Amino acid sequence: PPPSTMLSLRRFTVAVRASVQQIRLASTPSNTGTPAVGVTGRIPDEAEQATGLEKKELEQLIKGVEDPFGMAGAKVGPFGTKAAPREVPSHFDKRLVGCCCEEESELIHWFEINSGAPQQCPCPRRQWYKLVPAATDVSP
Repeated sequence: PPPSTMLSLRRFTVAVRASVQQIRLASTPSNTGTPAVGVTGRIPDEAEQATGLEKKELEQLIKGVEDPFGMAGAKVGPFGTKAAPREVPSHFDKRLVGCCCEEESELIHWFEINSGAPQQCPCPRRQWYKLVPAATDVSP
């Protein structure tokens, strides 16, 4: 090849190597304590990509908390009376509750309970429920 083509090829190679070096430097932690941006040479895993509530959920699961958002609740328990209502944990001031009012029935009566005083289910059995604060905090 002519000398001008060789010179252009060398300049191009030097420019590509410089760009690759800049990319490598940008993806590794610096001595100034600045965190690295992304990962290089592989696809990031789920924990590296998670943000917000998803990240908090993963952290809680790693710690061994099986129900980080308190969604399991009390599925079965004693009948709720006005003196001793069924306690329903929640992170919020209200929660949707489903009550199977008859033992053999597949019909679920859904209703909303609010924090404060105990409330009755609108079904014929009139079971009582009370909203209580959930034990774990996963707010962002």
